[in-house]
Amino acid sequence: MKILGIIRETDIFPGQPPTPEEQLGKLRQTVRIVLFDKYGKIAMGCYPPSPHNEMKGSHGLPGGGVEEGESIIKALFRESSEETGCLVKNVRELGIIKEFGVGKKIKHNQDTHCFMAEVDGEKGIPKFTERETEDGLEIRWVTIEDALKFINDKNLCVEKIRELICLKEVEN
Repeated sequence: MKILGIIRETDIFPGQPPTPEEQLGKLRQTVRIVLFDKYGKIAMGCYPPSPHNEMKGSHGLPGGGVEEGESIIKALFRESSEETGCLVKNVRELGIIKEFGVGKKIKHNQDTHCFMAEVDGEKGIPKFTERETEDGLEIRWVTIEDALKFINDKNLCVEKIRELICLKEVEN
């Protein structure tokens, strides 16, 4: 798979020394999907602004961690179903984003496998976790241009850089 980008914790926190290798957790595998509906809009997870939610006001592509014993492609289909309620078709690999020393609580290295696809059939109902529901997560269908505006603000973080890399690959 093509390498789309590399993100290091020192990219986010310049001047801060990198986390020593022995303090990093094991390599984490994740997936992200740029999922198009029949109108050419893409799914974005959106959290409402809230002082009680660490994700407040954030936007991101559907996706998440690959579970133990699960293939990358199975994780892609599962995450799409859980986070958007949609089945997918015409799946295309975009590439991988390598992340070094990222994470809020436990620093780890992460490989994010990025894909694009189309909704297969009608849009369904997401199956959010209890926490996602409590935090007000919802799926919005937006243009890529709007998605880039939501993400590309002055408060860049690893998650936003990752989403920008993935979306810009789709634009190319």
